[in-house]
Amino acid sequence: MTQLGQSGGDALVELFGRTKVVIGVVHLAPLPGSPRFDGEAVEAIYQRGLDDARSYLDGGCDGVIVENHGDIPFAKPDDIGPETAAYMAVVSDRIRRELGKPVGINV
Repeated sequence: MTQLGQSGGDALVELFGRTKVVIGVVHLAPLPGSPRFDGEAVEAIYQRGLDDARSYLDGGCDGVIVENHGDIPFAKPDDIGPETAAYMAVVSDRIRRELGKPVGINV
């Protein structure tokens, strides 16, 4: 199986069928484990992320990238806990499953 971008082709064409795309950026609220997390229900964070992604896609974006923007100040890569990866994976999977468009992740 060839992985995306390894076929020698253009990754954007492979994902979207064209070379110019618009990507919306979903900035999540602070996640559990981050300094600014205030105890908000995780389901509410997930829902807001899904709603934001839907708005971008309904507005014409071709895909979204999900970021833990609310987790400032950002931890160094070696200090990011497994809970961050888990929460990011869950919300990104929900967006992908419900909206059916490409989803990237930036931690």
